[in-house]
Amino acid sequence: MGCAGMDLNVIVSAIAAGVEDILEADTFEDGIRSLLERVGIAIGADRAYVIDDPGSERYDWCKDEDLPERDEPYFNRWLDRLKKFRAVYGDVEEFSADEQELLESLGIKTLLMLPIFVNGGFYGILGFEWYESGHKMGSEELDVLWAASRHIGEVIRRKRIEEAFKDSESLYRTMVEAADRVKLAFVMAQDVGEQKAVFQFVNDAFSEITGYTKDEMVGRLSLFDLIHPDDLEGVVDQYRARIQGERVSGYSEYRIVRKNREVRWVGVATAVTNYQGKPTSLSYFADITPRKRREEELRGYIHLLNSLSSTYIGLLDLDGRLIFANDPAISGLGYEREDVIGKIFWECDWFARDDVGKEVREAVEGVLSGKNLEIREIEVLSKDGKGVPLIFKVSPFLNEKGELAGVTVEGMVITELKRAENALKRSEKRYRTLIENMNEGLNVIDANGYFTLVNEAFCRLLEYEAEELLGMHVYEVLDDDNRKILSKELEKRRSGVRSRYELTWTAKSGRKIPTITAASPIFEDGIFKGSYGVLTDLTRIREAEELYRTIIDAASDAREGFALVQDIDGIEAKHVYVNDYYCELTGYTRDELYQMSAFELIPDDIKDEVHDRYIRKMRGEDLPRYHEFEWVRKDGRILTVGLSSAVTTYRGKPAFLYYFRDVTGERLLSEMLEVYRHHLEDLVEERTRELEQAHEQLRRKERLATIGELSGTFAHEIRNPLGAIKNSVYYLDMVLKDRSEKVNKHLSIMQREISRIDRLISDLLEFSRVKTPRKEEIVMEEVIRGAIEKVNIPEGIEVVLKDQSPPPTVLCGDPDQLERVFMNLLTNALDAIGDRGRIEIMVEDGDEEVVVTVRDTGCGIEKDIIGKIFEPLYTTKSNGIGLGLAICKQIIEAHSGCIEVESEEGVGTTFTLRFPRVILDE
Repeated sequence: MGCAGMDLNVIVSAIAAGVEDILEADTFEDGIRSLLERVGIAIGADRAYVIDDPGSERYDWCKDEDLPERDEPYFNRWLDRLKKFRAVYGDVEEFSADEQELLESLGIKTLLMLPIFVNGGFYGILGFEWYESGHKMGSEELDVLWAASRHIGEVIRRKRIEEAFKDSESLYRTMVEAADRVKLAFVMAQDVGEQKAVFQFVNDAFSEITGYTKDEMVGRLSLFDLIHPDDLEGVVDQYRARIQGERVSGYSEYRIVRKNREVRWVGVATAVTNYQGKPTSLSYFADITPRKRREEELRGYIHLLNSLSSTYIGLLDLDGRLIFANDPAISGLGYEREDVIGKIFWECDWFARDDVGKEVREAVEGVLSGKNLEIREIEVLSKDGKGVPLIFKVSPFLNEKGELAGVTVEGMVITELKRAENALKRSEKRYRTLIENMNEGLNVIDANGYFTLVNEAFCRLLEYEAEELLGMHVYEVLDDDNRKILSKELEKRRSGVRSRYELTWTAKSGRKIPTITAASPIFEDGIFKGSYGVLTDLTRIREAEELYRTIIDAASDAREGFALVQDIDGIEAKHVYVNDYYCELTGYTRDELYQMSAFELIPDDIKDEVHDRYIRKMRGEDLPRYHEFEWVRKDGRILTVGLSSAVTTYRGKPAFLYYFRDVTGERLLSEMLEVYRHHLEDLVEERTRELEQAHEQLRRKERLATIGELSGTFAHEIRNPLGAIKNSVYYLDMVLKDRSEKVNKHLSIMQREISRIDRLISDLLEFSRVKTPRKEEIVMEEVIRGAIEKVNIPEGIEVVLKDQSPPPTVLCGDPDQLERVFMNLLTNALDAIGDRGRIEIMVEDGDEEVVVTVRDTGCGIEKDIIGKIFEPLYTTKSNGIGLGLAICKQIIEAHSGCIEVESEEGVGTTFTLRFPRVILDE
């Protein structure tokens, strides 16, 4: 629950009204300030603000006139958290100590900052501040404000587009529609008079889901007009409950019926707000039909496997483990799933006898090694120890790519095979029952045309009793035209030819009944004895065809072309039906189109591609429904059309139907917008990169300056007393002649630690006082050997210098500074290696540069810290302050060189030093 006095509906209404203010305001600034005021008042905030790309634009609202100042670092403090899509929220006591101090200094009791993201990128901040306690919100209010931050980001972006292109209203509208290509359908619906849930707004994505145009839906259709009849009652009840303010789940799944009568599943997220003073339903739709189909197929498949009561079925992975078994194979034999699932198949208790398990293993491994099928007769054991004889079959299980993915195993109880033989004896009785219970009508006539057998469905169709039809001539239930059709068909039966044809019967009441008849001849010993036919009633189909024609013709008013084509009369994709707008768009008349193939309208350069797509779809290949391509009008003009297509059956033959519209203008505008978008993205990326580089340089300079300031003071304040301590220890060491072993130990510790502190002070001073190298001719190998001699190398560690001799590697540099570099690298390597290992140093003398590599076999450097090791004061050691590698980098760069590092945890680390060839005169 939220804090006292906070109404969720008031918050939602304030957000909706504020968004409308942004869209309708004369200026963007006026609109955003109005939104902040509405939402701020609704949640009882003392201050609200939107920061558009921090450091760019800021919009504030405050309950009091005097707005407290907020500098840029204040917002930058929270920026990293917000960019990770995390809110900054809580009472002041819930923040860290330094954050509490900041908030208390500003008088803030509760703070809420939400990120504004647009198209997956960080866009800005939506923030609220409370200066009095007791304003902590609950999860529902936070969820609403989270949704508001997303919506505000999109509205801000659209408003910016509107202002940038306000000189061209048509261009602006097209750009707003282009934003819908995220394929998330959005709908706004209200009650209008007695009609419930009338569409007030739909976007292109929703039109694509439903098949209706915006003009067909907005202000005309209700949401309920699209709901599947079986789901309608539940959807209506939920809608009424929401409008009346009752708490109802915000997400539901149900079926809708598209304009072409296709049924689709949708997932719907819904909220209720007030729009123009009336309760309004806001819904997002997503097409989940593919997911639902997969779920249904899976349920059906599992149900089928479990329904095979006498067949044991299992699936093994490539290791031979059982990953699925149907119910008969488990519970039917008295086992639990945990007894067998996940175990090696031949080690399951089914095969307790060793010889059976071995035989099963051989069969499975045979299939895994490439055999297609293994069939054997074995005996398995039930849980209570009874033997069950099986015909056991093992076969490969292939994935969608035709690759071996596992093994299927099947077992048929041998006693069931005998039962199957007995079942054949009962087939004749079942056959007669099947005929009587057929939904289609069936009749048999003898060679002279008299009925000898009719089923109940045929009698109902013609409104006769079976006794009335038996012995009646078939011509008595046909008019003259249909008698001629049947006469020709009976001649085909006498010739032994089967066929399908349309025939209209006359019922007892005189009603005409159109049917499609599949007829076959009956011969005995080569003599024609008659024929039988199975009839399907076409009455409802004919009525539906008329209705669909009316609907399709109405689509012309919505500027949607429609066509139905078939491969008939020797013409591929011949037009069978087109509506008026199709004729208008192509420039041909209906009569002309009905003699043409659809491919005659396709330009030659893409005709093969379009033809290939048509063939693949007609064969049943699953291709996207929507496609865009070019179209040639009768006058030769080229148009770009967007086409949605499907394969169907028309009058018993495959057919191809499609809707399309002219998208020439949209395509051109889309291409222009795409070019402009890429240009903007490149500019933003370049500016971001420059800012990051500048920020990194500034941060490093600030850190170096801080170290420089501290080092002088540190050396002066520490070194003098340290010298006194050192002298005192030295004096004690001289005067205490007869002393215990314990005193000796502590004097040694004091001398060692004083030396360590002195080295640390020297490191600080050396790092802060950048010295220009003292250039002279040096031999790199000699410098490295000098460093090796000055470092204490343990016995278990081998240090190898691979040099090029003769000649030695000569270059210009400061020998003392470079020796310090190699001493630091050797010391780090020794710390990483521990007791035993190897350090290898190699010098490569090139024409333009000298390359030195220092490679150790130590523990390596973790990936997440390797980028930080050259930073001053960064260390992972307990006895250092993190200046060794920073000094190395400083010295090498002073020699115009560079240092690189590569490391692998558990293997070792390699430092590569590169020095340019510099002659001594330089």
